Amino acid sequence: MGEIATSNRQIALFYKSNSIRAKKTLAYASTEGLQIQEIEIVKQPIVLYGDKTILVETPKDILKIL
Repeated sequence: MGEIATSNRQIALFYKSNSIRAKKTLAYASTEGLQIQEIEIVKQPIVLYGDKTILVETPKDILKIL
């Protein structure tokens, strides 16, 4: 199985393109001034930042990663 590279300088959001939760999270991150690398591959939105990983249940969950 492959590995996903992470960085302490970049937040990556893995999501499914038709996910309403992911779209709301991206919009929320934009209003908070966070730059997000978008990667469309998974059913449930997941955020990676350095060695931290969270499952996004609500758009504000993205702030837990900081």
